Amino acid sequence: MKSIIPRYAGIVAAILAVALILAVYAAFGTVDLIFVKDGYEVSRQEDVSLFTEIEPYTGDGEEAYSYVYQYNGEEFVLSENGANLKEHIVYTLVTNLVTFQFGDEADDFVIDVQ
Repeated sequence: MKSIIPRYAGIVAAILAVALILAVYAAFGTVDLIFVKDGYEVSRQEDVSLFTEIEPYTGDGEEAYSYVYQYNGEEFVLSENGANLKEHIVYTLVTNLVTFQFGDEADDFVIDVQ
C-alpha cells in the first residue's frame, strides 16, 4: 500500500504556518502605553505584551483616576485587569504586521488619565 498525500496538503500546511506565526507574534509582540493627563505625558509603560501586568498612572495616590483610550475611533474605559486593552493590543499587533506598519507610533496606545 502506498500512502497518498492529499492534493491540498501543501496549501493547508502553509495556512497553518502563517496562522502560527501570527499567533506567536500576537502573544509575544509588545506595545508602549503612554498615559496623558491634561495634554502632558505623565507616565509611560514600555514593552507591554499579553503577559505583562499593566501598571496605570497613580500619581501621588490621593486621587482615583479613570483611564480612557481610543481604538478605531471608539472610546474605551480601561478595565481593572486590562483585559479589554490586551485584546486591542493583539488586534493592533496583527494589523500592523499584516499592513507592514513597523514605526514607533504604530505600536503606541495613548491613554487619557481623567
